[in-house]
Formats: sequence, structure tokens, C-alpha cells
Amino acid sequence: MRKRNIFIIIIAYLLVLIIALFFIFNINPPPPPPANVTPSIEFTIVDSGVLDYGNPRLNAYGPPESGHQNIIYILSQLNGKGIRDTTVDVKLFQDEVPKDIYLLDYSSYSSPGCTECEGLGDFRKSLERDLKDYGLIDENSTLNQVKIYQLDRLTRRSIIIVPTGKIPSQLVGLESGADLGKLMNRGFVILFIGSELDEALNSNGSVSPIPISQLDRYNISYRKRFDLLTCPDVYKFKNPAFSVSSNIHCAISFTKSNDGYFVVFPRSIDIGWGYNGNDAAADVSRAIYNVVWQQPLTVGSLTIPAGKIHETNSTPSMIYLQPSPYQTGWANVYLKTNSPNNTQIYYNLFGKRLTNTVNGEMYHRSKAVSGDRDLIIDFKLNENFTRPKEANLSVYAYKDNKFVRKEFVQTINIQKEYTRSTIFTVAFETGNYTLRAEDDDHYVYAQSFLSVPPVDINLGLAIWDAENPLFFFSATLPQDPISSAPDRPTEPVTGRVVLINLNNSPTKDLLDTPFLTTTDSNGAFNYTSPAVLPFGNYTFKINVSGNMVHLDTYRRKPPNWLDNPFNIGIIILLAVVIIFAVALRMPEKPIYSIDVPDFPPLEKVVVPISRFSFLSLFDSVNKEYKWSFMPLSAQELKNEMRRKITYKGVPILITDYNLDKILEELTDTGDVTKAINFYGLKDWESKSGRSMRYLAIFRLLRNFFINNAIPFTELNARKDCDMMVSVKGEPIYIHIYTDEDTFKRALGLVGTGKNFVVFETKAELEGILKRLDLSYSQLALILKSEIDTGNIQLIHSGNFGEILGR
Repeated sequence: MRKRNIFIIIIAYLLVLIIALFFIFNINPPPPPPANVTPSIEFTIVDSGVLDYGNPRLNAYGPPESGHQNIIYILSQLNGKGIRDTTVDVKLFQDEVPKDIYLLDYSSYSSPGCTECEGLGDFRKSLERDLKDYGLIDENSTLNQVKIYQLDRLTRRSIIIVPTGKIPSQLVGLESGADLGKLMNRGFVILFIGSELDEALNSNGSVSPIPISQLDRYNISYRKRFDLLTCPDVYKFKNPAFSVSSNIHCAISFTKSNDGYFVVFPRSIDIGWGYNGNDAAADVSRAIYNVVWQQPLTVGSLTIPAGKIHETNSTPSMIYLQPSPYQTGWANVYLKTNSPNNTQIYYNLFGKRLTNTVNGEMYHRSKAVSGDRDLIIDFKLNENFTRPKEANLSVYAYKDNKFVRKEFVQTINIQKEYTRSTIFTVAFETGNYTLRAEDDDHYVYAQSFLSVPPVDINLGLAIWDAENPLFFFSATLPQDPISSAPDRPTEPVTGRVVLINLNNSPTKDLLDTPFLTTTDSNGAFNYTSPAVLPFGNYTFKINVSGNMVHLDTYRRKPPNWLDNPFNIGIIILLAVVIIFAVALRMPEKPIYSIDVPDFPPLEKVVVPISRFSFLSLFDSVNKEYKWSFMPLSAQELKNEMRRKITYKGVPILITDYNLDKILEELTDTGDVTKAINFYGLKDWESKSGRSMRYLAIFRLLRNFFINNAIPFTELNARKDCDMMVSVKGEPIYIHIYTDEDTFKRALGLVGTGKNFVVFETKAELEGILKRLDLSYSQLALILKSEIDTGNIQLIHSGNFGEILGR
């Protein structure tokens, strides 16, 4: 009887589970684990050009378009792997955005080279990481630092970041060298981070007042300001103090001279960001990424689905920029995507020159419906041939730069100018097209943009219950052919012939002859059914000037009681309750059990171990591995006890608790010393001349290099460093930090190879860095300079991988 009750309860649980699944309409499987693929992106501009856009003539389908404009296009190819849907944004600028970025190092032996800059150290480190995240510098490169006397040597247009608090005297012409005028004349962008422009910082650390006349030379209109808005949703800096012109973006002001710019964050690192160099770096890198000193002439965007992105030979994609009067400029291309583990990836292509390579012009309306036979094209060809040329002029249509159709216009004879109008038939699928006036040799005289947008049919009011059901429709086109926004404005399709048919199965139309009507001035039309339509699904097949649209709809049958899923759920719940009630009323058979006595406890044996036997394990392991004075872990001691110490011929097995007690007692008696979870004999310190902390760090380094198959020197083998290793044939010197002499030894080896100073913990490393930042001794200044240039690198026991460049 008990088995039967269990069986009934199981059935009841299954019924409850069925009810739960019945009410769950969307059951999404867990996402697949991210693929173990290293993401890669390769973006190439295959072709670019300028298309005529707009029609100044009056036409039958609307008012004249506002003036003659252009559309700049980019035919691109995106290859990649391990990436998801990718957004491509294009911004066209008047001036080229420099590709090279430098951080000015204004420090010297006599001056730190900045004011209000305690956060400068964090700023330098974070700036390089943030610029890499934005794709502004290569992932495998480093942020270049430049001394002020080296600015004259820079040959390419660059962005110079000046985080000095007060502007260097040389830049405002108070000391000799390249100043703002010379740099801006060469197209440089100087980004200054400081609290004022009243005083300049001299190279020796003193300050000098800046005359207003001196600032006028650089087109700087210096004004103290406390009313500027900082856009806190974009940038983190606060309390802007001044501006240099009326050109202001989120309190960042800028001025232009020739092709160069002077851009200002009007606060020092410490005051503007509360000593937070990381936030300052984030703001500066974002400002560079957004090119805050230039307003785009026009923009364009495109989203490429992941399914169209392949490792090689992806299908090219056409990007159209918004209509504008501009025919030339410098394009910046920004790509943003995600890896399979949702890590955001940025990729940029800067400084692509776009210009119009075609001399003539083509005018026509920018939108047409497929099937139109009256698109009027006005040609205004402009050439400079040395002699008249006879050519068969045709209109070639291309979609994504692929040939679609050709329509002959006329045989012409041209040397300088040629004008003509022709009527073109729009026999295309929906999409955006390039129309080109070409001859048989495919010489392009002019080119233009034409959009063939889809006709959107909407069913508004549907009156099903009438004797003759009535349906009201509207036909619209998107107003902006370039935009892909779902809420973009629309315009009505007016005065077009409409054919309507209706079916309730894919193969059978209900009307023998399609219903004929036309759209009114609002794009509206309607259809009246000759008879009542039964309940069920229907499809309207609507043909607007050759554009066929299928519109699904249905006449819903009023629901009965069983159509409600909650009512079905009530029935199932009642059935479950009845089953439970029956199961609980059935008598149970008696159950018998057998008592089994407890087994006797296992025998515990006390094994005596002498102090000498245990201490000898340390030297035993070192001798076996041919080590010298290397501390051991508790697990290594435990394994050695099992191998070397026996009881009645049987190896002993000691518990972790007992081992810890033994080590604790030997540490208290002074026989054993512990450091970084390693244990060693106390007398090793005197024999090796090294502390147990030093020996433990050496042991960690030994483990790391052995695991990575890197040869290294043994303990006390060298006097100029603690360990020397060779990575890819390059010597690397390792120094374990003990005191100030460690840095002196590292400085002595600068120039012969990379030097790494190793600390026990990250906290110890950060403490030393903070002391260095606050120190202005000669040793500290030299050491900071070598650390900034990468000749000396500081690491701790948790990031040994930096030695191998990981």
C-alpha cells in the first residue's frame, strides 16, 4: 500500500509540473558558453565617393527639395571573428584628426614639472589603458611620452596632452622652443589640463605671469568662468575655472589656428577630479575619442549583423552619410561590438580623405517607388577634354556597388559641357541605389543617389461585423531614405493605383478579380467586402504601383469557457486535489525494520617523531632537488614525511591539523621561520645571508621560471642583481626589494637590459610608489623617470607574468 501511495504522489507532482509548463509561454534555454576565440576585426574602405542628392525642379509627387545637396558614401568590408553585431559610425570632419598621441613629460631634476598633480601617476597609467580600450593606440604599443624640448622633432601631426596644471612657459612663448603658434600651424592638437592661464610654469619650477597680448597671438580669449556646465553624464570633472574661446563643449573650450587646435580642460587633475587620476584619464581619452574640438560636417551609421561577418571575404556593405552641402572632408570610422563573453570592443580608422572625383552633376528626386516610369533626370556634365568625344551615354544603376541595370540615354558629343533631361524607369527592388552617367568605356560623367523605399501598408479600422465588412488602409514611405530608425517620419503615397485581393489560404483568392482603387492625398484607401467573412485568418494582397504587400489579419471568434487557460487550470487542480484525498484515505500496511548494532571505532595510533627527524626533512628536500636554502610548503613537508618517516615499516599519514601544530611549536621555539606560507630552518638566514622573506620570494620566482621553462641564476650567484633570466635572448635582471640599495643596483644596470624590482605584495608596492611620488630627492627623480620610461618595472608576487610581457 505504501508503494502505491508513493506512485500516486509522483503522478500528482507530474501533473503540477504540467500545469506550470502550461502557464509558461516563453521558455528560453540557457545561453551557450562563450566560444574560446580571440576576437579580431579588420575594416577596409573598398571605395568612396560623392553622389548628387536632390531635385530643384517641381515634380508631380511633392514640392521641390531644398537646394542641391550631396551624399558621401563609403563601400566597406568588415572581416572578423569572435564578434557580435557591429555598429559602424562615420563622422566627416573639416580637418584631419591626428593619429599620434603623446603625453608631455615636463619634469626635470630640479622640478616635478606640474602643479596640483598628485594624481598624475595614476593618470599616466590609466590613460594608456583607456586609449587602448577606445582603439586610439595599438594594444601592443605603449603611450609615447615626449619632453618639451623634443616637440620640434615631431614630424607628423599629433595630439599632445599637457597635464601640468599651469601651462609650460615655452608653449606661450616665454621660453625658447616650439610654442602653441608653431605647433598649431603644423596641425597639432594641444590638450591642456590646468586651472588657469594667468601664469606659466618655467622649466626650473618657478612661475611667470602671462601677458594678455601674448595669449592674443594664439587666438586665445582667456576668461575666468564659473558658470560652465560640465555634462556630468559624460565627463566626471567638476568646477571648471575658465574658457579660451566661445567654442565650448561640456565646459571643454577650444580655439583654432590654421589647421591646429588648442583644447582645454579648465581644471588641474587634483582640483578638477579630486586627486583621482583614473577619472581624469577616462575624461581625456573620451574627449579625444569624441574629437570634441571639431563639429562633424555630416555623419552616417550602419549595423552589420554577426552572420554577415566572416574571417575573410565578407560581403561589402555600403554606408551613406546624411545629406549635406559638403563634397570633401576627413572621415573617422568608429566600430563598436562585443565579444562572445560580452566584452566591449572598439576599433577605429582615422584620417581617410573623402572627396568628389566626378565633374558633372545629375538632378532628380531622391525617392521613387518601384514601377515609376517618370523619374526625370537632369544631366549637367562638365569635362575638359582636349578634343570632342563621341559617347553612348547611359544610366547605370548599382546597389552596394554591384551592377543592377542599364538604360540608354543618347549618343552625345562632348568636350566641355553637356546638358540634357531624360525620363528613367524605376524597375528596382527596394533599397538604396547609385545612378551613374557612363559611356561604353565606363567613364563616369556624373553620379547620384536614389532610394527605392518599401511602401508601408497599415490596416487601421476593421469593421468585421457589418453585412459588408469595411477595412481602412493607409500607404506611406519613409521621409528620410538614409535613416534606419524605427520611428523615422513618413510621408503619404498619393494618387497611386491600388489592387486588392483577399484570401484565407495560401493558394486560394476569395476575389475572382482584384478590387481597384487609388490612394487619396493622405495616402488612404479602403476596401468593402461583398459578403460576410467567417471567423479565421485572412491575408490582404495589396499591389501599390507594382509593389506587392501582404498584410495578415484575422477575425477572432468570441471565446467560450474552455478557451480560457485559467479555467482549464482549475479543472486540473481539482483533479490533483481529488487524487491526494484518495491517496490519504487509503490505509497503510505496517512497516518492519531491523536494528543493526554500531561498528566498533577505528583504532588510533600515536606515533612519536623526534625533533631532529622532522627538522632533517628541510635539508632532505633541498638536497634531493639540488636546492640551497629554499623554504618549503606544508604540503611538501607532508609528502616528505610519508616518504622518509615510517612506523613499524609502514609510512605514516599525518593530518593537516597535526602538521600545523608541529610547525607552530617549532616556530615558537625558533627552530623554524615562516614567510609567505613557506617554512624554512632559522639557521638558513645566517648561512645564506638572506632573510626568510627574501628566500620565500626567491622560491616563488624559481617556481614561476621553472613552470615557464626560463633559465635563471641560482641564489647568491650574482652581486649586481638577485637573479638573471634570459627571455627570447634578452637579459632580464630581477631585484628582490629589501631597502633603498635595491633601487641603486637596478639603476646601475639600466641600459644593459630590462630591470624588475619584486615586492612581496601589491600593498607594499603601492606604498613605495606613494613615497616616491612625494619625494623629490635626486635618487627619487631619476628612479621615477626610469620607471616612467619602462627601463625599471615594479611588480609583486601576484603578477610575475609581466616579466614575460603578459
